[in-house]
Amino acid sequence: MPIELVSISGKRFYFSNHQWEETLLLAKEYGWMPLDAPAEPWERYYFSSDGYAISARDAEALAAALRLACRAVPSNEQAYLRQFIAFCQSGEFRVE
Repeated sequence: MPIELVSISGKRFYFSNHQWEETLLLAKEYGWMPLDAPAEPWERYYFSSDGYAISARDAEALAAALRLACRAVPSNEQAYLRQFIAFCQSGEFRVE
């Protein structure tokens, strides 16, 4: 089942469940720690497609961590990751 991310402005971005979890864990490895998550552990909320929002502040921090991680990602995956980074820079989004 795909994960659909929906920004406040209506932009959409898609991941498979596995890709989404791997992307968040990669960001965590490069320093991302969501400050506005509903509760600890944040993974319980953000790994699911239950409509939880990732705040603008956490989205920007997610983008920053993924920019650092981009060098460690295989070259054939970097373009998609860069598109997601741009999506994160547009602000808050929901995980659906």
